[in-house]
Amino acid sequence: MDLKKAAVDDALRHLREEIQANPEASSVSVQVDGQELTVSYNLHGGVNRLKITLGAHEFEPIDGVTLKDLRARLENVSQPFAGDDVHLDTPDTLRESAANVNQWEPEGVALLQRIQSLPAQERNGPLVALIDRIPALPDRHQSGAFEGLLAAVLDLDGLARGLLLSALGGQIRWLPDRLVAFDSLLRAVCELDVADRARHLAELAARIGSLCGDTQLAAFGSVVAAVRDLGVSAGQEPLVVLAGLIGRLREDDREAAREMLRAF
Repeated sequence: MDLKKAAVDDALRHLREEIQANPEASSVSVQVDGQELTVSYNLHGGVNRLKITLGAHEFEPIDGVTLKDLRARLENVSQPFAGDDVHLDTPDTLRESAANVNQWEPEGVALLQRIQSLPAQERNGPLVALIDRIPALPDRHQSGAFEGLLAAVLDLDGLARGLLLSALGGQIRWLPDRLVAFDSLLRAVCELDVADRARHLAELAARIGSLCGDTQLAAFGSVVAAVRDLGVSAGQEPLVVLAGLIGRLREDDREAAREMLRAF
């Protein structure tokens, strides 16, 4: 993609002003989406963004001013950040970074903020890679990572949201407080369109067996309530999974589970 040299120079001027005004900023990233340049940086624990529309400048375009050249120019501006690199985030570079995250705070949180700065349609790969790292995080970080990633997934719509909810469901078994995570995920599933909800309820019902034995009946009841809201006709798939699960519950809980299903 060719950029207009004069517009880039003007964007760099804005960026220099932003750096001078915020000398404590760190973790700077730069993206180009069409003709919009977005500079994101951390300051006082929050994410700040400076957006510059390159296409608003009426300069003659010149050949050869590419994203690579833009990155090189921006790296020259990074010196006031005491070694923090200004870099161009892409789905591939963020996915690679996610695969190497070893702690959620501050490393994972900062990376998630950078992922959320991508256009929505480009976040899936990096988010999946970060979700897959949950088991590798210290136990004390895993629940926070799950909740943070769930919030990020809920910013997405349609197929992307459903796929990422499934990926999160696969991580519940690693968490120290599995029922809390299960309930959070169930609430998110219940916000899906009816056409998608039944399949995801069936997936979630199949994960009840990964919960601690004394919490399984509560999770079973929560899924039954969600299926009731869905309706018997639409809820056949999760009902079949729930019925097959009864024999794996604690013996003292099986009759209560059967009673829940008799209502259907």
